[in-house]
Amino acid sequence: KMPISYWWTIPDYAHNFDDAKTRELYAEMADAGINLVIHNGEVSQTVEENKRIMNIAGELGMKFIGQVWAPTDAERIAYIKEHLADSPYYVGEYISDEPSAAEFDRLGQFTKDYLATFPEEEIYINIFPIYAKPNQTGTATYEEHIDQYLKKIPTKSMSFDYYTFNLAEKSIGDTYYTNLDMVRSKTLEKRMPFWMITQAGKVGKTTRMPTEKEERWNVWSMLAAGSKGISYFCYWDPWGGSDPEADVAMIGCDGQKKEKYTQIQKINADIETIGKKLLPCHADGIMLTHPTYYPLFENNGAGRTNYGPVKALSGNTSIGCGCFRDARVSENGENYKGYKVMTVSQMPCRDSEAYLTLDPSVTEISVTHANTTQTLQVNNTLNATVGAITVSFDGAKLIVAMPEGEAALIEF
Repeated sequence: KMPISYWWTIPDYAHNFDDAKTRELYAEMADAGINLVIHNGEVSQTVEENKRIMNIAGELGMKFIGQVWAPTDAERIAYIKEHLADSPYYVGEYISDEPSAAEFDRLGQFTKDYLATFPEEEIYINIFPIYAKPNQTGTATYEEHIDQYLKKIPTKSMSFDYYTFNLAEKSIGDTYYTNLDMVRSKTLEKRMPFWMITQAGKVGKTTRMPTEKEERWNVWSMLAAGSKGISYFCYWDPWGGSDPEADVAMIGCDGQKKEKYTQIQKINADIETIGKKLLPCHADGIMLTHPTYYPLFENNGAGRTNYGPVKALSGNTSIGCGCFRDARVSENGENYKGYKVMTVSQMPCRDSEAYLTLDPSVTEISVTHANTTQTLQVNNTLNATVGAITVSFDGAKLIVAMPEGEAALIEF
């Protein structure tokens, strides 16, 4: 399954270390579609508490990334080896959020020591988004920040956060696609996955509360860009209700579900099939019909203009299209078996039609919306409904009609 996680876990005060209450709260988390627990936030970092939470979460079907406190790095690794590493639920260790480049050497050394001891596990670090300032990243440019990270810290994946819904209604951050495409491109070179922490509410004074359709668009668009995992900011209210400008959690500080819980629960259920289909794929690039105002990273901001069987992309509005292929298939292969594209509106809050000019050799496609998949013959009689998506062919272009907040995966 695609990893689905969050930032800011259930705090100690919510369960007071009572096993029955802890199980109840983590069962609620699992019911939301979360399958990976990250032990961060207002939590005890003793190895005993890590083990207690790990076992409860594991019994509920979730994997566990720990955060163990120890006086030294060597003792931390020893604690993990003695108490956690043998568990089938334990998959890695969280060590830093948004570190400056000045910290990369230290974090890189711990990562090397950890992976030498636990080669099957993972170190989890979350890095800054592209809009962070040089005095935060410790580098002159964001690209340099990523390059130094990849050079010095041998994690098996990369995580970053980006909160795109700014105060302007129906608008997104103008560096959203640049950030996604840069991380996608850099990690593809290393053949390593990336995942993004997305906005599940209003973060302080600089962003707004996304609607349910915007939340869905955000998840689909990051998957189309190649993210191999999803993380939501936040699961539990990190400010304990103390910040009147923030409304950013699935669960309030009083332990009650917010509207976002139900919205994200539905999204997580709907991405299961597409997530499985995309996990074994390389994310080769992104096509945007209008990259002028929302530039990509590759090709001087223009990104891809065609991909495999898709010779051109257009639409009745701005369209985005993620480009994928099965990792076992060469991009220069003679046929298109194993190729996939994922269409989504380039911007949220609009119904859209994507027009894909296909290679004439394409006669059959498979289309997925949410958890519904159909195999379709590409000819002039094509007019099919797949979930909430309508697919037709006009003799030259495949037409994929998507309601606001939705996306389609097309396999060749």
